[in-house]
Amino acid sequence: MFTHSSAGFTRLSAGVVVIITGALALSGCDLIPGSGPTSPATPEATVGTSAPADYGYYGSTPENTTQSSGTGGKTQLSVEALPKDQVHCQDLGDAGWEFTIDGQPAMAKGVAQWFTQQTGKPQCAETVTKDIAIVSWGATTATPPYWIGGDGAISASGAVMTLSDFFYDSANYIDYINRTLFDKAANPRYADWLAGADEGRPDRVPPTSFTGLPNDYPYFSAIVGDAGLILSFTFPDGNPFFPATSRESGTPPFSSSETTIDLGIPADLSPFGRIATITWKTAGATTYPEVVTNTTDASVDAKINGLIKAAVDAHPDLPCFEVSAGKGRLALIGFQAPSCLQGEERKTAMLHLAGQWRFGTWADDPMTAADLPADWRTVRAEGGGPTIAGALVCPANRKTDESCEHLTDQADIPPFSNQAKVQGVWLGLGNRPTAVITDGDKDYLLSY
Repeated sequence: MFTHSSAGFTRLSAGVVVIITGALALSGCDLIPGSGPTSPATPEATVGTSAPADYGYYGSTPENTTQSSGTGGKTQLSVEALPKDQVHCQDLGDAGWEFTIDGQPAMAKGVAQWFTQQTGKPQCAETVTKDIAIVSWGATTATPPYWIGGDGAISASGAVMTLSDFFYDSANYIDYINRTLFDKAANPRYADWLAGADEGRPDRVPPTSFTGLPNDYPYFSAIVGDAGLILSFTFPDGNPFFPATSRESGTPPFSSSETTIDLGIPADLSPFGRIATITWKTAGATTYPEVVTNTTDASVDAKINGLIKAAVDAHPDLPCFEVSAGKGRLALIGFQAPSCLQGEERKTAMLHLAGQWRFGTWADDPMTAADLPADWRTVRAEGGGPTIAGALVCPANRKTDESCEHLTDQADIPPFSNQAKVQGVWLGLGNRPTAVITDGDKDYLLSY
């Protein structure tokens, strides 16, 4: 786990205590989210100081930057958030928060202990699956860097997770991390970050003389969601790889070399890994995604990407496609829009389920009306479902989506007749089941 201060984050290793403008900052680490070290504490004097631009950065050696062995077990773990009615957070006033998880007392206890160590009071986790809880905290300060905080991840047993805990037993994760983190072709998130140099961000430059992170590197956080695991690696202020630049996050401005780079983790390396990267391909006027889920067996991704391309070809009327993950499935969604990757231009685009496959085996596995609430036909009071957010209605026999309209009031969603047909179901934004429903002469796009 690590503790950080924003814009010039100060990341500290386990056991280090620093007082910054009255706020207590302990180390922690979390995806997408959090992970953290249990290695011996780094002496406080080394925090924020320069290291030589060769081996030695946070203890790096030719061996520990190329060799590692995961400790995360042998079986795939859950990335799907637990239902809200199984996770409970009660405000106790000055005493903090009481956090409980149905059937997971050890994890809940670990979360409370983490927050108590970090902030002095128990709080609640941000993301909770049956196998991991993501935790973080933050506070503003009156002086640079104007913000401090910490991130962490707690296992089902209640233990604070370290970097190796995110990877399968014996997996050589550090080799993948160091080979991929700053590879624009293999890590589109780094390519996107670097593109900021073309947007008036002179600090967006490649690292200098990067020799690799050690396999027990503590300054990372984790994000876990239906699409899998993202690890965010932070290089603290004073690191030897990135230059110090002016940060305008407060008055007065200050300089910092802190840099954070995200990396998607594939399914063959991590129990939490699913989709490592998504890149965009074009065929004529059609834009569609290609995914990377496996780095050791090319046939795995060849299969799913072949299925995606076949589904794209089967819908020549749809120029735009994207993927959505949820409930152990990967869904391919098609739509019409003048520009496929510009969200503003697809506000009234009706979505179409073009394909849906079970993750890993890639067998056809479509969700159905049975995955919607039992009363999906009925309009419920505000606060229930379907939600008005993103709700759309279109003439069923339209040629284009220009005649589609957003629904702005839940009363505009009529009770559906017994003849209403669910055309497709997938997990959309906010983990909500999303459906296209045809009833009479209208098509509806709704999330429940």
